[in-house]
Formats: sequence, C-alpha cells, structure tokens
Amino acid sequence: MKKVALAFLLIVVVIMFTNVHVFSLRKSHSTLPSNDAVPVLDAQTQALLNQFDAYTRESIEREQLPGVAVVVVKDGQVIFTQCYGVKSVDTQELINPHTVFRLASLSKGFAAVLASIIVKDGQIDWNDPVRKYVPDLRLYKNQYSDLLTIRHVLSHTTGLPRQAFSNLIEAGHSYLSARQRLAEVKPTHKPGTWYNYQNVAYSLIGEVVECATGRRFEQLLYSRIFLPLQMTNASAGYANFMLDTTNIARPHRLEKERYRPIPVSPNYYEVMPAAGVNASISDMGQWLLLLLGHYPKVITKDELKTLYQKQIDVPMTENNHRAFPEATESWYGLGWRGVISHGRHVVFHGGYVNGFRSEIAFIPSEDIGIAILSNAPSWYINSAVPIFFSMYWGLPYEEN
Repeated sequence: MKKVALAFLLIVVVIMFTNVHVFSLRKSHSTLPSNDAVPVLDAQTQALLNQFDAYTRESIEREQLPGVAVVVVKDGQVIFTQCYGVKSVDTQELINPHTVFRLASLSKGFAAVLASIIVKDGQIDWNDPVRKYVPDLRLYKNQYSDLLTIRHVLSHTTGLPRQAFSNLIEAGHSYLSARQRLAEVKPTHKPGTWYNYQNVAYSLIGEVVECATGRRFEQLLYSRIFLPLQMTNASAGYANFMLDTTNIARPHRLEKERYRPIPVSPNYYEVMPAAGVNASISDMGQWLLLLLGHYPKVITKDELKTLYQKQIDVPMTENNHRAFPEATESWYGLGWRGVISHGRHVVFHGGYVNGFRSEIAFIPSEDIGIAILSNAPSWYINSAVPIFFSMYWGLPYEEN
C-alpha cells in the first residue's frame, strides 16, 4: 500500500508540475493577439465578408476546385477564417484551419522579416556586401561580386537575368550547386539598377543569416517568428512538411478539365528562403497580424515600413501588379511587392509551386489584410485578392 500511495503521490506531483509548466508558457505569451475572442463586426464589415464568402463558394463550385482556405484580419483581430473543399480529391477529407499548405514564394516575406530582425540585432546591415558572409560567391563579373549587397538580394536587383538557374532547381539540383554556377550567368545590369525576379539568388539571404548568427535558417524561423507568433503548424522544408501527413493539403493539377492529385515535389524546398515555408490558414492569420504591426516585440511598424517601401520600380505590365484596380504605381521592396491602387498602398505577394497557389495582401494604413491558400492553381486565386479589395472599397469588379 505504501508503494501504491508513493506512486500516486509521484503522479500527482508530475501532473502539478506539468500544469505549472503549461501555465507558465501561456503566461509568457499572454500579450499576444488572441484567436479565441469572437470579434464583434460592424454591418459593413460583415457584409463584405458575406459577399466575399459567397463569391468564393461560387468560384469553387464553378471551377470544381479541390481546396481553398481564407483568412481576413482587421484592426488587430482575425475576423474571418474559412476553409472550403478537401485536402485531396482522392480521400475527400475536409480542409480545416490547421491543414498545412506549401506557401511557395510567400516564403520570401518570411525571409525578409527574419533578415530585418537580424538587422535590428546588429548582426547584419542592409547594405553589407553579400561576400562578407558568403566569401566564395562569384558572379560573372568580379566587381559585381563585390558590389552585391543584402538589399540587392532581397529586392531582386542582383543584375542577373530573370529566374537565373531556377531551371536547375526544377530539375532537382541542389541550391548550393546552382548558386556556385552563378558565375556562368552574364548579368543584364549592374546590381541595384534593374528588377529581375530570382529564386536561387534570393536564397543567398539564408547563407547570410546563417553565417551572421551561427544558426540554421529554419531554426531561426522557428525561434524568431513561428514560436513567438504561436504559428503552431508552420515549418520549413520538405521533411517537415511530410513529417505528419495526416493534415496536409495535397497538390493538384488540371488534367482533361478535372483536378487530379500529384506527388509533393521536394525541388523548390532547396531554395528555402525563396519558397520553403509551410503553414496553415490559422498560422497565416497570426502572420498577417505581425505584418500589420501587432507584434511589436518581434518587429516594429517602422521596421516593417522599411521592408514595404520602394527599392525598385516594377513595370505595370507585370501580371501580379496590373491585376489591382486602377493601379498607378508598382514596385518591389525587400521581399514584398507594392502597388498604389485607388490611392492606397497595398503590400502583397503571390506564390506557386508544384500545384500549390497562395496569395497575401494587406493595407497597413487601414489595418486590413487577407491570405488565401489553395492546393490547385485556378482563375479564382489569380484574381481573388484584387476582387476582395474592390469589394472592400465598394467598387465594381469583373470575374474571370
């Protein structure tokens, strides 16, 4: 009996210790924005959400899309989270707020925010030469190797031709093997003078922050972003995406007018800062709150403003930019696209990889943002964000 009593006492102590530990963890995050509170919305905002929800449902039905997840934030709160459709047309399992998607090029925004945090720590500077941290970097012209800065990398102004060696990544080559061949590519411009979108060169930021901090890129994402934001489903890399396949979205492509599932490809995970982040729509709500300045202990509004301001003009003919109604100016910042649409500064980015499509956009001055994740490319997701803002502004819009 004494042994039984002792064992029972031990169990009680363990439970008490566990409960105290969990309480401490929650207490340490008590200042974070809460997802639990049900926001009280004004009639105009509720009408907007109802309108966009109806538009999304009609689009999904019309295109027979597999799955879509949407989150909207406003005034420091998550005001709308909705999941539509299935993780895979084969299993017919419904998507839920914690279903994980690949974010593709939305990953670039995470890399830029992480870099800003490292800048705040004083470990790097935007104008540092990349070779300070990646000494074996060689470009076609030696003087360009010395001129290339962190700012150039994150603004796609490296001087390299568009998507230099993305074809190697698509063919299954490693990031390092592609990066080491950049010396073979003849530049089109001097660094800092022209916009040409990159994946391989953009991922130099991963090597930079790893050298500056002595920690792996994915570890930095976790400790500096995912953990403080309580992005509990977020991760980076192929292995982490496939670690628990019970709640991941499966990619699809259109074949003979039907969406069919395709295998998850590891290729673009090689360029992790450019395309390697995974997250759920629940995670994306917290991410939007950070981007709108509601996690000042992680990154301040002034630091975010640096990321969003113009680094280089982008032609208005770019599909990503001309989709916005009455856009008058467009540019690329540090990891983020920008456009002036109806007099508002809209910050946004899109992504596509291996059957996954994602979009994110927000207006800092009006504290509103939206993110959309999908496990199939579609007309809907190509135009949904501009249509959302047209609805928000009370403007007419055209459906594709």
